[in-house]
Amino acid sequence: MPVNTLIFSEGDQADNMYFIATGLIQVFMGKDRAQPQELARLAEGDYFGDQGFLAMNKGVRTASVQTLEPTRELLVSGKTFKKVIAKSTKLNTRLESIGKEQQEIRKNTRNYNC
Repeated sequence: MPVNTLIFSEGDQADNMYFIATGLIQVFMGKDRAQPQELARLAEGDYFGDQGFLAMNKGVRTASVQTLEPTRELLVSGKTFKKVIAKSTKLNTRLESIGKEQQEIRKNTRNYNC
C-alpha cells in the first residue's frame, strides 16, 4: 500500500487481521480531531486488527490505522481469525488481556484530551 493509505478507521466493522511484511504503520485515535492521538507505530513482523474481533469490542475497530511508508501486509480473514481464537483459550485470553490494557490507554487518552 502506498504511504498515507488509511487501512481502516476507528468505528469500522472488523473484517480482517493483518501482519506487516514490510513498511511502517501508525495506529491512532481521533482521526477527525485536529490532533489525532498516536497509540503505536508498527513495522515488519508486527500485527494489527486483532482487537476488533474480541467479544469486548463487539466487532468494531477501536483505532484507526494508516501507512507511514509504502507497506505490504499479509491479510488473515476475520472468519479464519475467529476460528483460531475460538480453538485457543490461551491465545484468546492473551488477546483479551491486551485489549483491556488498550481500553485503559484509550480511556486515559480521551480523558487527557478533554
